[in-house]
Amino acid sequence: MNYYSNIIESLSRDIHCYCIQTNTSEYGDSRITKPSKTENKDILRIKGGSNATAHVGTIDLEQLREFQMKAYSGQKEDKTFKPTPPDFDYKGAYERRKGTMFECFCAKKKAD
Repeated sequence: MNYYSNIIESLSRDIHCYCIQTNTSEYGDSRITKPSKTENKDILRIKGGSNATAHVGTIDLEQLREFQMKAYSGQKEDKTFKPTPPDFDYKGAYERRKGTMFECFCAKKKAD
């Protein structure tokens, strides 16, 4: 069943983020994926099995934020990830990198 796989791949590309999906073998696979080329997108992917196990994958948020703050031309040259979607919030990527996104959101809400 590719239904869940298609959703998680689209989500990763459209929002430009790491995505984690967990399922039982009855409903599809479990994975950690990133917005990258097809051959590099899955950090971890498990399908099937009857034994309960734990698998660990590593994500690099700093690398993702650095990439997201680059201009489109820099992203095309880098190729670590797929380029960000049109109208991507580059300032938001900077705030998420600094860990101040929540504070910016709260300040914006107060101003509204």
